[in-house]
Amino acid sequence: MRLKAGKKEKKVKFIDSTNEIIKHMNTSENGKRSRLRLNAQQASILEQSFKNGSHPSNKVKAELAMVLCIPLKNVQIWFQNRRAKEKIGVGAMKVVDGEETEMMRFDERAEYQTTCSIDFPVDEKYFSEYY
Repeated sequence: MRLKAGKKEKKVKFIDSTNEIIKHMNTSENGKRSRLRLNAQQASILEQSFKNGSHPSNKVKAELAMVLCIPLKNVQIWFQNRRAKEKIGVGAMKVVDGEETEMMRFDERAEYQTTCSIDFPVDEKYFSEYY
């Protein structure tokens, strides 16, 4: 493959080796992978690391994987899921007018008003079929 002048070839770095992925597949009789359950200590260490930074470097993630004895891919996915959880606001606190209030999850919010409370003039020639 030839590159155009001024263009650099981008190297792709694979996060896990094929052997590591295969090693941790743990397929059962029905072909499904078993779910990795973290113990309380592992979860606590990951939470503490998340408090230090929600986007740890690859080096930090690799160290966590080694210390916790879990695959690197699981550490990466844990951080991804934890960032999503924080973004949604599950258990998060929001500061409103100087006071902390617990943010409601989307499904806990009150129903949205479906009608407009402002009376806009309606041009009958466009909406005559509705009136």
